[in-house]
This record gives sequence, structure tokens and C-alpha cells, in this order.
Amino acid sequence: MNQSLYLGVDVAKSRLDFDAPVGRIANTPAAIAAVLSKLPAGTHLVCESTGGYETELLARTLAAAVPVSVVPPQRVRHHARSMGRLAKTDRIDAALLTDYGRKHRPPAHRALEPERQHLRQLLRARTQVLELQQLETNWQEHATDLALLRRQAAQRIKLLAKQLAELEQAIRTLVATTAVLAPIQRLQQVQGVGEITAWTAWAEMPELGQLAAGQPAAWAGLAPHPYDSGQKQGHRQVSQGRPQLRRVLYMAAISASRHNPVLKHFYRRLIARGKPPKLALIAVARRLIELLNTLIKNPNFILAH
Repeated sequence: MNQSLYLGVDVAKSRLDFDAPVGRIANTPAAIAAVLSKLPAGTHLVCESTGGYETELLARTLAAAVPVSVVPPQRVRHHARSMGRLAKTDRIDAALLTDYGRKHRPPAHRALEPERQHLRQLLRARTQVLELQQLETNWQEHATDLALLRRQAAQRIKLLAKQLAELEQAIRTLVATTAVLAPIQRLQQVQGVGEITAWTAWAEMPELGQLAAGQPAAWAGLAPHPYDSGQKQGHRQVSQGRPQLRRVLYMAAISASRHNPVLKHFYRRLIARGKPPKLALIAVARRLIELLNTLIKNPNFILAH
């Protein structure tokens, strides 16, 4: 069995800091391609998710067939704390990422199937329409007395409702007719997980079913790692998991805490112990994403009801 050679890469807008012996390079296609062409066989890169600065690295590694794992920043911080290494200089970050790869062996990033990418695009368009609906509704509530403005606002709200219905129908048709999206039906077997949560989980977390216990919650931005290093740069502060997924999981947790017998009992037990309701719901959301990962990972897993 070939042993992966993990190599950490600290990513910023204009540069990439590779762990030794590579060092710092510009975050440009040409510079990245030049480094990748010289890496030893079996090299597996590890970088933090940064909200987009890693995009060029992912594109170049895909073209060069070099595996790369994109890990949540909070997982790296937690790993650093466990080692007693809290400094966040660039060089240490790259070394920590190398060590994280060796010890945790995170799954390699893979390009989304066209169908899953299509689903993600439709879902993000749906989110935009919902946000516009909320803006228009809020504006209408405080609208001027001018009849023209009120009428136009009502027309926009009606149009947005029509667009939302069209998007959701397109998603249902895509899911019903696409083999790659078939596992979504299994996700909906969990009480509290509706179609929107299942759609979003499958679109936004392609690693689902590949992650070890504890990883799904962290990758979704739900892991309870409160430590923040004072040395980190601004782009790290906003890279907390996957906001699209985290939002729908929280809403699913509200439903599950009321209607899923197992999670309802879990939620009530946390409340009885003095846990604030919001934190208890986040704990339920963590249980949900871990359960969804298990369902995909183990087709024979039987849900308890």
C-alpha cells in the first residue's frame, strides 16, 4: 500500500506557503503548476478552506492529478491546541497542516459531478430569491403611502414567489431523474430532515459518507471549538464551515427536537441539564449531520425510531 506524503499549504490571497522544502510561491496558475510538476509521487496536499483563495490551487491540482484535502480552519486550530502549539505564523500553519494530514488522513477534495454542481447552483439561486423576498417584505411593511410604490412592491413579491416555485420544481425534477442524486431520498428518512435539508447536505458536503466520526460536524461549522488565535488573518475569521449547510441544519434541528423521538429526548435532556436552547439545538444539528454521514457511509445502517 502506497503511503501518502502529506504536505501542508497555507493559503492567502496573493501567496501560498508550502511546508518545507517548497516554501512560498505566488498564488498564480503558472507558479502553482510549476511547483506541482516537481512534487514527488504520492504527495497529498492539505490546506484550510479560506472562502475562495484556494480556488486556483484546487483547479491546478485537479488538472495535475495531485490529491488535495481542504479542511475546516477550526479543525486545524483544535489540532494545534492538542499539540500545545497555539502560534499562528505562516510557517507554523503549513507545518501544522502537514501534521494534521499525517494524523487525520482527511479525504481528498474531488470535483463535483455536473449534476451535483447543477443542484448546488439551483439551491444558491433559491437562497438569493428567499433573501430578496425578505427584503421586499420588510420594505413593504414600512412602505410609503404612494400607491405606485406599494403596487410595484407587491408585483415584485409575486414575481419572486413564482421564481421560487420554478426553482424548487426544477430541483425536484433533477433529484427524481438523476442517479447521482438518488442518496438524497435516504437522507430524508431521518425525522426532521426535509427535502431542503437533504438537498443542501448532498450539494454542499460532497464528502458525506467519507468522513470519520466527528468530522462532519466540524466540516459543517458546528464543532464546539471556541478557541481563536489572536494571530490569524481576517480571511480565516469568516471561514467557519459551510454557511448554506449550517443554516438548514439549524432549522432541521428545530424540527427534529420536536418530532424525532430520539433527538427530542436528547434535546430535552440537554435543556434539563441547563444547556441554553440555542446551544442545545446546535448539539442536535451536530447529531443530525453525523447521522446523515453514517447513513451514506453504511447502507445497512438502520435508523432507530
